[in-house]
Amino acid sequence: MVINYFTKREEGDGGVCYFCEANLLDYLDSISEEYNQYDIQRGFVNNVFLEGIVDSVKENKFIPPIVLVLKDPMDLEVDRVIENGQFNILDGLQRTIRLKKLYEAAKFLEDNKVDISDLNGFKLRTYFNKNNHGTYLTESSYVLKAKEKSLSVEDFKQYDQWFEIWSGLDKVQQIEKMILLNAGHKSMDLKHQLELIFLTSMNIRKYSDAKCDYEYDEAKCEKDFSCIVYAKDISTRSFYSKKRKYDIHFTLFLDAIIALEKKEPFAIDQKSLVDLQANYLDYEIIKLIISYENNIDSLVGFFKSLDNLFCDHYGEKGLEFLGRESVVIGFFAALGNYLDLNKFDESLTIIENTIKKNINTFDIDKFENMKKQVDITAFNIGNIMKETVFYLTKSVFENEIITFNSFPVSNPGEYREFLKGLKNESE
Repeated sequence: MVINYFTKREEGDGGVCYFCEANLLDYLDSISEEYNQYDIQRGFVNNVFLEGIVDSVKENKFIPPIVLVLKDPMDLEVDRVIENGQFNILDGLQRTIRLKKLYEAAKFLEDNKVDISDLNGFKLRTYFNKNNHGTYLTESSYVLKAKEKSLSVEDFKQYDQWFEIWSGLDKVQQIEKMILLNAGHKSMDLKHQLELIFLTSMNIRKYSDAKCDYEYDEAKCEKDFSCIVYAKDISTRSFYSKKRKYDIHFTLFLDAIIALEKKEPFAIDQKSLVDLQANYLDYEIIKLIISYENNIDSLVGFFKSLDNLFCDHYGEKGLEFLGRESVVIGFFAALGNYLDLNKFDESLTIIENTIKKNINTFDIDKFENMKKQVDITAFNIGNIMKETVFYLTKSVFENEIITFNSFPVSNPGEYREFLKGLKNESE
């Protein structure tokens, strides 16, 4: 990609931002095949306003600057050519995805103009689906849109796009820039933001034997390999219905670590994320786990042991239970009260054995029945799950076992009095 350099701004941390211009066609030809797989980026997001970007290209309307980060430092004031795939997209992925699909659609129309000259609508869609064979990285809907707007490859060639191109940023700085850049756009998903905060601190991918693939049907408790899934792939809200044995949702893994630290139920919100970033050094358990890979190994092993326990005792319903974010937060918040930081591995083993001996207490049928009794006009069901799992788990370790049926969730007044009694007992 040949750039036209305008100016630059240097930051004290070594990062340099170059403000440049380049031909849109040149840019789209220069992105790597994995341009939308950059690990700190969220995936495709539906946005009806961005679907009108075809008019911007066709009518030469303004498209906001796209922010790129160079994989290797360069002086763009001197070097005016960026080789294919030499950069990642820091901000502007959603625009780029749509522009790339429209560009590929325009190429398809141009290469097949003789055969499709009289085709519209359904026939054009059918022709594309039958003849593409993966040559053009687009979809039939974009082909129809490009045909409707008379979009051509020449339109991309005639369009000059502005870019902010960063050089010299490490991964942590890139994540900080990404969070800042998204502050003024459509809100970044909080779970994705949580994952970004920890992404540079742990090599969670090493625990994934293969990619989590939910395209095929399989007995969930028979799966025997580990895989990691992220918020940009599957939301925490829908993960519980998909979870199989040894599937670890990265957000839930982080929820567990934070819950061990806080020792009581909490909510992931913008304020808590800001506090987490600003006061990271004050979080003793989080530092202990993140700073030592052996502790991450142990926690991953503990997650897998829980899958085994709940699969053996409750089958796939047990996995659904462990796949709920509210359950994970309540469960690990309780465990945080019994974790010995000085004997991390040994402490997890003791906790695991205690849960195994009392596995009947985590009665999934009673849990589901309790949920049905919740007065949803007075309670948030997520908070109820956190609190009930928290106090039930604590009761296992305090030898004063209660059951999910014990919680009067249909009566707000009785429920609050019941929790007050549990708190007094633990003090």
